[in-house]
Amino acid sequence: MELYDLQKNVRTLATMEETEMPVVSCYLNTEQGYPSCRAFLEERTMLLKRIIPSDQHESFDRSLEHIERYVHENAYVCDARGIAIFVRTVENPFFIGLTFGVPLPNRLIVDRVPNIYHLVEMKNTYDRYVVVLMTREKASILEVNLGSVTRQTWSEYPALPERVGREWTKEQYQHHRRKQTEETIREKIKMVNKLISAAGHNHLILAGDAHMVKRLKAKLPPHLRQKLIDSVFVKANDKSSDIVEATLSSFIEFREKQSRTYVEMLQQAMYTNGLGITGTHATLECLRLARADVLILTKGYAPGPAWRCTCCQDIYIGQNQLNVCPECSTTQFRKIDLKEKMVRLAQDSSCEVVVVQESDFLVACGGIGCLTRY
Repeated sequence: MELYDLQKNVRTLATMEETEMPVVSCYLNTEQGYPSCRAFLEERTMLLKRIIPSDQHESFDRSLEHIERYVHENAYVCDARGIAIFVRTVENPFFIGLTFGVPLPNRLIVDRVPNIYHLVEMKNTYDRYVVVLMTREKASILEVNLGSVTRQTWSEYPALPERVGREWTKEQYQHHRRKQTEETIREKIKMVNKLISAAGHNHLILAGDAHMVKRLKAKLPPHLRQKLIDSVFVKANDKSSDIVEATLSSFIEFREKQSRTYVEMLQQAMYTNGLGITGTHATLECLRLARADVLILTKGYAPGPAWRCTCCQDIYIGQNQLNVCPECSTTQFRKIDLKEKMVRLAQDSSCEVVVVQESDFLVACGGIGCLTRY
């Protein structure tokens, strides 16, 4: 799946109308195959059936049938490592099934809206990049979206005469080999430039043997050098999947560094009374007013219970449900997943979401904050 398609699906799920009937959101790690997915679904289903209202059992069962069918059909796809499924079978029914080349956590969630946090986190972590592979035998360009190769071009160097001394001198052979390599480098740089310009890529990784990568790097024009993240050394006979694995770890490390840069920007904004706020209450209010430019939260952020008034839609954070809404005096409240709600608000206002693995500063501020637009 390409990043653009994921963004489109996240947008669709984030703006989906809430109804009284449940949406089942299912995330599965398929690295251990279908039996492992099946075992998780059975265990989680037994628990959910004991706690969801009886009038939702039929809808829940029908949703599970759709999920199990999709998982059975896609768990053995060669590069599938994660599956995400969203389904509602009554009141504006829909079904969205997504397969990814990166793992997802096992989750089965029942709510009135789709749970999108793990899709947003995955987009933040994996994103997309271009790999230029160069060895002495061949050259390749790979476009990697969300951990999977979505476009690939290969070219092998034409065979050169092997009988040095009869057809070519050693000096002629070496000269021709150098010339051939230079032409290939120019060709690949031209192709990469065209791909990056057309698709709007911002990240580039070089891969191959040390000598060829060094030569390729030296020839990169300034605008491509600015997009260069890392150089990774791989063998000529490595599979595309192995090359992706080798470059993916570098890209994840790069994304984490980017995330920490956002934390530093937020920290500086707080120190200088700039465009930044921290803490659950302040961040929620900023998101509700569509003032947030970048939402930043730690991976382990857990805001605790929150309640939404069913009449005026105000949200109250706290362990216990209020008896009366201070805004409209109604007595009807609904418990909500506050973390999920804030991510949905961010998506609805085109606010970037950044997930940080760890940050002492952010944890001290409640695990969440945002850079504001004004």
